[in-house]
Amino acid sequence: METAIIAPVFLLIVLGIMEYGLIFRDFLTLGDGIADSAKFGAIQGGSVTSTGDTGDYTMMNLLRQNLAAVPSAWVTKVIIYRGVPPVTPNLAPLAQVPTVCKEGTVSSTAFKCNVYIPQEAFREVQNANGAYFKCVLGLGAACGWDPITRKNGPKNADIEYVGVYVKLVRSMPTKLFGSTYTLEQANIQRIEPGELT
Repeated sequence: METAIIAPVFLLIVLGIMEYGLIFRDFLTLGDGIADSAKFGAIQGGSVTSTGDTGDYTMMNLLRQNLAAVPSAWVTKVIIYRGVPPVTPNLAPLAQVPTVCKEGTVSSTAFKCNVYIPQEAFREVQNANGAYFKCVLGLGAACGWDPITRKNGPKNADIEYVGVYVKLVRSMPTKLFGSTYTLEQANIQRIEPGELT
């Protein structure tokens, strides 16, 4: 009799620990991947590598590598945007992501954000197609905030901040606590300064 009462409660607790453990793992993986991506985007700034790759290509490449443990189908939105110093709570990286960019499917020059369709962008990274991440004649996802126009000086006040935002919608294995769970994270890094005056 006691087993019939306790077993469902015990099973619910065990399944809850398992499901939320998986969510926490994905949360940490996502946070590390975004931070790494933003950091290397800040190092590269507006420069182009010797192979002709922009900062957006570098960031997307690192993001895909760091999220290798997460099915790419779960990643529903990737935005690279111009941020400001996250010095107060209302300027936290997640709060700085332009709403127009979060809710839309196209990049915005007015809000300085590049909205990428994750599966398409990851495929272009896998194919080493750096041209996809360039703004050519004002066309393409990279034209909201052209990667080669990002400033790292020459005055300290001119240095910009690069932000990376990712939305991940993961399916829940047991569906006891809902069918999906949404994770959103962002990170902002100051572009490494060049020679300051």
